[in-house]
Amino acid sequence: MRRYCGHVPSSTMAERTREEGASGSLIAAANYIKRRPGAISARGEAVARPIISQRDSLYEYLHDRGEILSERYCRQFHHFGNGAEHEVYFDLEHRRAIKVTRSNNFGWSVAHEGAHATPFEYLRRLIYQNWFFGDAIALVGAAGSEGHMEIITSQPWIDADRIRPPATDEQIRTYFAEIGFFESRLYDSGGFFYHPQFNVIAADAHSRNELVSSDGYIHPIDIVMGRPGSILKSRLRTEFGLGVDACGGDTATTGDSSSTTSILFEGGPTS
Repeated sequence: MRRYCGHVPSSTMAERTREEGASGSLIAAANYIKRRPGAISARGEAVARPIISQRDSLYEYLHDRGEILSERYCRQFHHFGNGAEHEVYFDLEHRRAIKVTRSNNFGWSVAHEGAHATPFEYLRRLIYQNWFFGDAIALVGAAGSEGHMEIITSQPWIDADRIRPPATDEQIRTYFAEIGFFESRLYDSGGFFYHPQFNVIAADAHSRNELVSSDGYIHPIDIVMGRPGSILKSRLRTEFGLGVDACGGDTATTGDSSSTTSILFEGGPTS
């Protein structure tokens, strides 16, 4: 969902339709992992951090679909740069960013502080980004072989404004407040927000991860999103003076029966 630096407009139907189409590939893959025996508990949290079993399940899913790609796949694109989590390429023809995770590294978990995310958590994070921010991140496939995987995604390229200054802390707070997130003060580093209705965290939301496009809109990039573990959830409830029901339990829904509301995955955004 684009937000202008100042006035914050509502999501357009075109943005929502674009997001729904992109999320389909991510949802299908995440649901495949979720349904594998023992991979995910009934509450939707990873059991014993099964990174290897989830990686192998995702490899099986993509292999059956012919979406295990050659490591040469990204060489057709311009190498733009790299970050802590991804190598980034530019698909000039389609004006899309191609992102490749580090080998067997799927970002950071918010459910288990200090731990690496599982493939399921990584896919769910991207679905949250599509849902809350109106992004159009799509799963392309994976590179590697059994025992070695790099997840490849694509999303529309954003032309950052080279003159306009980065988003300020106040603009970032306004952005997240408009979509239902509360700013938490639990961490001195800041950039940490919580959505009580859906029990979702958005972390690392600093100016370096908030591009301002040439048309003046804020675009969150690489925000770490997910559901907090029980201890962190309790701390957040206490911080905001919220009861259990107000914090978005496992049965919370959006009140919308559209396919997008089942983003995580059967039964609403918090399942």
